[in-house]
Amino acid sequence: MNHSSHDLSPVAQLPMYDWPEVRSATNTLWRSIATAFARHGVPTPKTLDRSIPVAKVWRSPNLLLAQTCGLPYVRYLRDTVRVLGAMAYDLPGCRAGDYHSVLVVHQAAVISELKACRGVRVAINSEESYSGCLALDRQIATFREGPFFKERILTGSHRESIRAVAQGIADVAAIDCVAWALARKHELATEKVRVIGTTNSRPGLPLITSRSRSDADCEVLQAALEEAVVQLERSSRDALRLLAFVRKEETDYDCIGTDEQRVAQGL
Repeated sequence: MNHSSHDLSPVAQLPMYDWPEVRSATNTLWRSIATAFARHGVPTPKTLDRSIPVAKVWRSPNLLLAQTCGLPYVRYLRDTVRVLGAMAYDLPGCRAGDYHSVLVVHQAAVISELKACRGVRVAINSEESYSGCLALDRQIATFREGPFFKERILTGSHRESIRAVAQGIADVAAIDCVAWALARKHELATEKVRVIGTTNSRPGLPLITSRSRSDADCEVLQAALEEAVVQLERSSRDALRLLAFVRKEETDYDCIGTDEQRVAQGL
């Protein structure tokens, strides 16, 4: 890859499912990716940088690899980054490279479907989250007349949204299915909640690189990512529920922009 001498060192993050319980597996995944990148002649940082806020990394001119959500991508990152693809996970109902959200309520709640959640409190990890916010708004837009939820409670993460429902602070939440799989293994609060449905399937969290990289650069990164997941040792793959890296195009994420327009129009 062509880098001028004044370039700073490349930066990499894999922040989206980087729970403390699987951090060592995430680090092992990065070592596998870094090794594959190096084999293809790509200058690569030794470790993931967890010190820089994700929104800053997404916009860094030195961005080698990061993970974002489809919603910030279609809202304001298209001109800054290039999409390489998404990870495929070993999860029920997930087509390779896609994901959905599970809708959870308290174990003791009488709610059996999303339609019955009118007037309740919803936990949302972030207004910028597709899986925790827009996916849910997209579902309720189909039967919404006027405000649907009584209150929207911002929690900061899917894990905190699960806890909020378990603790009775909120009544319902939409949880990214990969985060849900991690939670079922590592988060006790899941014992107090149950799933009442799922949202529509959408392309998984985009793995991105700087917009300055050429088509040839991106081809190299994609080939290396494919190899890295295949060569990742079994225990880390299992811990992360990883199956493969799937190449994606920028246009694969247009459906998320469409969802946002439809919600805005109340369709």
